[in-house]
Amino acid sequence: KFLHSVRTEVREQTRRLQHHPSVVMWGGNNENEQSIDWLTKENDRDKYVVDYQALYVNVIQDEFRKIVGLSSPFVDSSPSNGVSSDFPSPYQKVWGEPNDPRRGDVHFYNYKDDCLDTDIYPRARFVSEFGFQSLPSFYDSLIASKESDLSLRSNFSMFRQRHANGNSEMPHNAARHFKVPVSQTPLPNHEGHTTTLLGASHPMQYRDAQLSSTGKADPWVPSEEANDFDNFSYISQLEQSICYDTAITLWRRLSSDPSVKTMGVLYWQLNDIWQAPTWSSIEHSGRWKTTHFFARRFFSPLVITTDYSYVTNAKRQQENQDGRTSPNHDPDVINLYAIWDRPVPLSGGKLAVSLVKISTGQSVWSGSFSQQIAVSGGPGVTRVGQFSLSEALRVGGCGVKECFFTLDLSFPEQKVYVEGEKTDTIHAPRNFIFLSAYKDLSLTQPNLKIRDLHRDAKQTNIVTMTVDNAHTHDGVGSAALFVWVESPFTGRWSDNAFHLLPGESRTLTFTLPWPIATPIFRASLKLRSLYGAEAGFVPETHTQADDSTDTPKKGGALGVRVWSVCVWTVICVLSFFGL
Repeated sequence: KFLHSVRTEVREQTRRLQHHPSVVMWGGNNENEQSIDWLTKENDRDKYVVDYQALYVNVIQDEFRKIVGLSSPFVDSSPSNGVSSDFPSPYQKVWGEPNDPRRGDVHFYNYKDDCLDTDIYPRARFVSEFGFQSLPSFYDSLIASKESDLSLRSNFSMFRQRHANGNSEMPHNAARHFKVPVSQTPLPNHEGHTTTLLGASHPMQYRDAQLSSTGKADPWVPSEEANDFDNFSYISQLEQSICYDTAITLWRRLSSDPSVKTMGVLYWQLNDIWQAPTWSSIEHSGRWKTTHFFARRFFSPLVITTDYSYVTNAKRQQENQDGRTSPNHDPDVINLYAIWDRPVPLSGGKLAVSLVKISTGQSVWSGSFSQQIAVSGGPGVTRVGQFSLSEALRVGGCGVKECFFTLDLSFPEQKVYVEGEKTDTIHAPRNFIFLSAYKDLSLTQPNLKIRDLHRDAKQTNIVTMTVDNAHTHDGVGSAALFVWVESPFTGRWSDNAFHLLPGESRTLTFTLPWPIATPIFRASLKLRSLYGAEAGFVPETHTQADDSTDTPKKGGALGVRVWSVCVWTVICVLSFFGL
């Protein structure tokens, strides 16, 4: 009866889904073959193998082929080693280590090592699942919580964390690269209040923010902790973003390595089903996390990138001193690569590399790449230049904490179609090489402002504005890293989570589901950068446009919540009267 019900379900679901254009491959299960290896002989592993073959191959695969024929590829599991023969020949799966990087696909999760170390990632043919966790935005968390919940140590956060030790791994891993508020890290028992993560093999003790029998929140959970939670939500997303960026850019570059040939990468996961710590890049409300803006850049058809990572480089320098590194590797040489996915060649490219001082935004060294860059039709990777790190730092008079590199690649006279539109200029998103952890950089307060905010005359649900990182009156300033504009209104930003050098600006659009009065939207905006999030771990206040908003100021999560309630009340009233 069970197998008969499986056939019925396969038949119904295949017919329902087979015409969706986004379906590329069908899988019988997720990680079930891999889980067989968790079983010991005492649990009769051979019996599970027989049952696996009967269910996923003899029933699911067989019924699937009756519906779709040859039209779609099928694998019985992911990850797996694939098949040696398929329909119309008898289906023959390849047994073995499911995560073998030499064949089939792999799943990869590593919360122990530094995600910026490129050596930790498997040299795999296809990475069908990998990821790192982050928190949803503060606004999304507010929808489903009360102020006493707004802490990684609360029962609310732990209940919604469905990955063992996740609420300790997130701050631990982020602390490698960013400053993390102490209030968002595990701590010893506090006045008898203890709890552990779900399924934690090594339980950590947390504060218990559960309601007491009187219905009142635990009084020692202060609003400052919720403020830290707001800033850590942002920092956790930045940590996820740089991890995804490092891994996916590496795997894209390895697509042209004949010994690896990584031909596809999927991160887990795209979107949330509730407000919780997850691996997603889109929140439950539809807001984009910082990672989704990064994804548009690291999945861009044209990318300028490098094989340099300060984490991997430091490790290899130590290995070099110990005589354990290949003599072909020189930690001082930074190689630059163009990744191009379109099937047409590009020529006449211009590459610009600058060493930029954080405190002034001035270029103190420029790479000499006078030759025109050419890349063959993609998908492919072309090395387009190299330079000496030590020489650049010597000429620029910079330390690794005072400067970083900017990378720009463009093909100004290349006419190709990108995203369905013909363009006369192809350019890669600007990329950066940081030489030290972000927490160690010599950042000072940037002079961030929003100006020229106005609604589109025809499409009144679209708001346009410009974000400036202006020079101060004495002509100095600071680079603003991970500039982030947000609002309690749910909509879509044209760009976000970007870097601005002193004197630079970025024009943004925000598309709302319906028109909103400009003064209301202006008052709802919040502008921050890494400096403001790390400086004291108290949130910036909401400010009017044209005010600097990256100075940390006392605000309180309750004030933000009251503001959100007021905003949504106005929306409901306007909607009720059809305004």
